[in-house]
Amino acid sequence: YDAIESLAGFEGIKKIRGTLRLVTEEAFGSKLDDYMQLRGTKKLTDKYRDEIRKEIKDFAKAFPTIQQVNYHAVKAWTRKLEAENKASKTINKQISKLKGYWGYLEELKLADIEQRPPFNDLKISNAGTLKRRPWAIEDTRKILTVPTAYTERDPLLLSFITVSLFTGMRLTEIASLKPSNIQTEDNVRFINITRGITKSDAGVRKVPISSKLTPII
Repeated sequence: YDAIESLAGFEGIKKIRGTLRLVTEEAFGSKLDDYMQLRGTKKLTDKYRDEIRKEIKDFAKAFPTIQQVNYHAVKAWTRKLEAENKASKTINKQISKLKGYWGYLEELKLADIEQRPPFNDLKISNAGTLKRRPWAIEDTRKILTVPTAYTERDPLLLSFITVSLFTGMRLTEIASLKPSNIQTEDNVRFINITRGITKSDAGVRKVPISSKLTPII
């Protein structure tokens, strides 16, 4: 360090030491692939697995190394999300996914189990929660009958909306449908929503196909 400091100066040595510290510390996402393969996440749908992976990777942009993660730093991170008007439900979902991964890092003894748990008791404010107004019947008619720039540019968008209105399905579920999911039983056509389409076992269901959807399905 003495030789380097004499060549680089004080500011230069600070940068060099910072780089060396990052090299010796463990990257936050370094065990992500192992976590996804070895833990219970393998029982989840591909969609939810992708969500977990994305949340952890996004967090790693703010906290590149495991050693940078502590309660007060994570608390400041959640406050920033709140300031950006992120809904409390969204933030809490992120925390839940990160908490599972952090537990895995603790098992590997890569995370300090002696420190205050960084993802517990964060007390997210509800200020960013959006209040949705209920739809009126007339609003629904307009969606289905009044052309917009979006539906004219992409007619399939209106089909997605129509199927969602008459089935209650999520758009991601509709986008995951295959011809094999359209079935008939006792002369009744229905959509068989399987575990591979929905998030959890609770979402597995059979949805009758309304006559209004015959031109689409």
